[in-house]
Amino acid sequence: MSEDNEIKVNDKRGQTKEVKNETADQKSNQDQSSHFPEANFIHFVASLGTSCMMHLGLLENPNTKEKEINLEMAQHEIDLLAMLEEKTKGNLDAQESNFLSQLLFELRMHFVKVKK
Repeated sequence: MSEDNEIKVNDKRGQTKEVKNETADQKSNQDQSSHFPEANFIHFVASLGTSCMMHLGLLENPNTKEKEINLEMAQHEIDLLAMLEEKTKGNLDAQESNFLSQLLFELRMHFVKVKK
């Protein structure tokens, strides 16, 4: 074998420090992930809806602690939810479908009120 084709192997057995760091990192990731709700369709849609409510001035912006109105962003999020409703038609269970339909209805009604 020529020198250019040498294979180097780093044996890390017995290096418990790295293993402990990995375990600590994994525990830290688990702790952080426990602060978030389960990733599912309803939580995803609720997240978009909450953001839309914030842009409609129904909820305060968590960064500024003030209620702000941004109709352009609210309309965009309503459009995203409507697109999701159209693209997922027939693929959602009854709870998911009803949640999305009801949320869209309420957001559209609030949008009309705020726009006046």
